[in-house]
Amino acid sequence: MRDSPTAMPAQKQLIVPELDALTAAVRSAVSLPNYWTGTAHAVAGELRSHSPSPDILSAEQRTGDPANYRDHLLRAETDGSFSIIAVVWIPGQVTPVHDHITWCVSGVIQGLVYEEPAGCVHEYRSAVRRGSALTSATIWR
Repeated sequence: MRDSPTAMPAQKQLIVPELDALTAAVRSAVSLPNYWTGTAHAVAGELRSHSPSPDILSAEQRTGDPANYRDHLLRAETDGSFSIIAVVWIPGQVTPVHDHITWCVSGVIQGLVYEEPAGCVHEYRSAVRRGSALTSATIWR
């Protein structure tokens, strides 16, 4: 997985009007003076309030790849403050242990994802997330 929005320059952003409200809400949340945990909580609340439907991706984009998960860049702020990606997984796929620069908020749009944070990360614990398939909307910083 990528560690920061700067690792994604070659991907073209998808035009997804349904994300306009979420993007504006996240932009507002990240502009507040806050420590990264406060920002993550604020962004998580906005993702819950503005969760997109699986229709943000076409049927072809929602098709999993047996070799690896697929990701689609939906939004990336030009100042690097955040990006929004959709990740498509098929059952049994995993990601290696990784870190994010400051914070990451994820939500499951459809299906079920199990995540287990590694290392000494306070506030977080193993979580099973259910959605309305295999697509995870992730907001990265």
